[in-house]
Amino acid sequence: MTNEELLELLKARINHNTWEQWFTSAQILDIQEKKVIIGIGNLFVKDFIARKYGSLVSNTLSDILSRKITAEFTFIPADQSTKKKAGPLIKKDFKII
Repeated sequence: MTNEELLELLKARINHNTWEQWFTSAQILDIQEKKVIIGIGNLFVKDFIARKYGSLVSNTLSDILSRKITAEFTFIPADQSTKKKAGPLIKKDFKII
């Protein structure tokens, strides 16, 4: 199973709103025998996900892979991310009407 396939399976099992709120920058970096390393593009979000959703993600990955898995979250700087970058928040030709 590829990293992208595992991420899609994980996404399918986590509440849509939760995924959109917290996991949009998530990338599977490595799948090991007992651990899956997940990169997150924001330090605050990484820490929050690890505290709030770490057990849920570990249990979900264990179900998907049919073995005991621990999710490990790590920070990915923007210049190292493979996720498509969002555009600017405000366009240069912004006009108030």
